[in-house]
Amino acid sequence: MTVKELFNKTNIVLEESEKYDSEEFFNSQVNGISYNSKDIKDGYLFFAIKGSRSDGHDFAEDAIKKGAVGVVVEKNISCSNSIKVHSTLQALREISLAFFDYPFKKLFLGSVTGTNGKSTVTWILSHAVNKLLDKSFALGTLGWMHNGKIIKRTSNTTPESKDICEFLSQAAQLNMKYGFLEVSSHALKLGRLYGIKFDAALFTNLARDHMDFHPSVEDYFETKSSLFTPAYLKEDAFVVINIDDVYGMKLYEKVKDFRKVSFSLDNSNADFFGKFESVNSGINLMIEDQKIFAPIYGKFNASNLLGAYSFLRMMGIEKEKLINVFSDMIAPYGRLECVQTKPFKIWVDYAHTPDGLEKVLQSLRDMVKNRIILVFGAGGNRDKGKRPIMGRIAAQFSDYTIITSDNPRFEDPLVIIEEVKSGFLSIRDSNFEVLSDRRVAIKRAIEIARDGDAIIIAGKGHEDYQEINGVKYPFSDKEVVKELLKN
Repeated sequence: MTVKELFNKTNIVLEESEKYDSEEFFNSQVNGISYNSKDIKDGYLFFAIKGSRSDGHDFAEDAIKKGAVGVVVEKNISCSNSIKVHSTLQALREISLAFFDYPFKKLFLGSVTGTNGKSTVTWILSHAVNKLLDKSFALGTLGWMHNGKIIKRTSNTTPESKDICEFLSQAAQLNMKYGFLEVSSHALKLGRLYGIKFDAALFTNLARDHMDFHPSVEDYFETKSSLFTPAYLKEDAFVVINIDDVYGMKLYEKVKDFRKVSFSLDNSNADFFGKFESVNSGINLMIEDQKIFAPIYGKFNASNLLGAYSFLRMMGIEKEKLINVFSDMIAPYGRLECVQTKPFKIWVDYAHTPDGLEKVLQSLRDMVKNRIILVFGAGGNRDKGKRPIMGRIAAQFSDYTIITSDNPRFEDPLVIIEEVKSGFLSIRDSNFEVLSDRRVAIKRAIEIARDGDAIIIAGKGHEDYQEINGVKYPFSDKEVVKELLKN
């Protein structure tokens, strides 16, 4: 496709168009598109995006030197083969759809949104569809996943539109027929899903999170709700909503344009009402007069499983086919993942919100005979208001907590710890200590644990790094546990 053909497929208006008199340039073939100059190859079109930390216009010359056929800019720069538009970000989104030939039309595309549970639900959906229908993938916080394996890591839960289009295009080339995407409120608010339409959407729950980005919880909810509108859903789409959640109930009442079903572990009036029981190796879910086993743990995961089950039923899969489909599923990485069983269990979980932490600790309370020892911290440069709340929850629902560092990013980890600690101090007789070095904190938890206790290391889940002052240092809670137990 040439530069001219590509722009003709969009509604992008070129600014200062009288300057574009080079037919040779506009007839040049475009071999790829990118907004990162490091990824530029011969024949690529580079989009200069102005970000919060850097400005792509500063890298335009570098892109040309690497072989870019041209650069799309929104500022005047002295660079050959540049095309000026009003917004390079919007141009990137429109060009991405055209360059990758609207790939969402070639797949069944499901979306999952909510504060917690997105990764687990997309994981379960992809696993079941792989077994029962055809090749599928999940795309979200864990990366681009197929058949329980990471094909490629992603930096955002919901990547930029160009990256999504590229993932979808590659999936179609690999003969994948189904895809399940996690949709974050950031993506919805920032327009990363521009032009992409889904065949279905599922809502898990909503609780305080991202208050550094949203002015209020209501704004957060309204942003999440926008997924359930014609802007993002195809005309014949269906939606699946958890009505155990107060915001889920609100959303259920709000959705008018699509086929909708509800699911619940508490409300027998739901379209899909399930009960669950914890067993040693997972949970049993009783639904539609059948018992379904899955090797995942906790009430919140029972809700995730029920949501996925409801979604699969709405896809037209007979209930009998779902009885055994989850029994051999690999547990999602870092989602209440049990990394040691004897003499005491050690769990790793991604819980990094007050609601997520409370649900994990309450679930463990039902499974642990003796003490729950919690190791956790809070991330830097994120919602500061949740830190003392998480401290209070930790003090209320664990028996002993070691407060440590998470991803401090550009903040002082000791300041973050003090803010978490203030939550503990608001609870009488709370038991905790502070060890800012996360490895030392995990080691300490292992040293003090006894038979029948359980250790839960929360906050980072699947992450294999610790981000400090802009640098990601290798660090995996799971691998650290393994190393410490060897010694």
